[in-house]
Amino acid sequence: MTYFDHATAPSRRPLRSVQLISANDVLGTALLAALTALGWQVSAEARWQPAGGVGHKPPRHIVLVADRAGVLPAGPPGRPPAGTAYLAVGSRTALAELGRAVANGVHAAVDGDQPFTELAGQLHQLLSNPLSPVQAAQFARRLDVRTAAAGLFHRLTRRERQVLAALVHGSTAAQIAGREHLALPTVRSHIQSILAKLNSPSQLAAVALTHRVCDEYELVRELRKLHQF
Repeated sequence: MTYFDHATAPSRRPLRSVQLISANDVLGTALLAALTALGWQVSAEARWQPAGGVGHKPPRHIVLVADRAGVLPAGPPGRPPAGTAYLAVGSRTALAELGRAVANGVHAAVDGDQPFTELAGQLHQLLSNPLSPVQAAQFARRLDVRTAAAGLFHRLTRRERQVLAALVHGSTAAQIAGREHLALPTVRSHIQSILAKLNSPSQLAAVALTHRVCDEYELVRELRKLHQF
């Protein structure tokens, strides 16, 4: 229910126009329809287009949508005017890219992996209530912490990622050993290495951390399977 650990109150402000710059045709089209249904005037482009008619319209809110590889389209040069919501949408695997976007002026990054209705609702909230400079700075610090935690997963070997994926699915060390044709002491050694690299005191803590911050593709793919019917 959060966009990378931040939530906002429902808006009472009048709705304004939104410029949707999307590198993902499917998600961009869906967000265009959803935001329009929520009352926003949305223009959709594949690249940044400056708003015309200076002085005739209030600054547009801006939403960047990453492609399936996690790459964001280029946004406006410099920081948008005060009162403009400048947002980026990307999957968990785009966490580093989202972090760079925030460092370059984006106010907040929205988790594109959440259920679509929640994604649209959070964009609506953030567009209705743009973050203040103080809130944006606080968000940037939280995202830095999350990105650093996610970076721990890139220290894992391929075998350790496979073992952690099995733990995420609830398998025991004995079950993993039988399925992967490994000796039980070998699996336990992998688990101990995983815990050390993730700075986790237990398997439960490592699994919880994986759910919370992991952006490594192979593990994110396994997490998505858990949410399928």
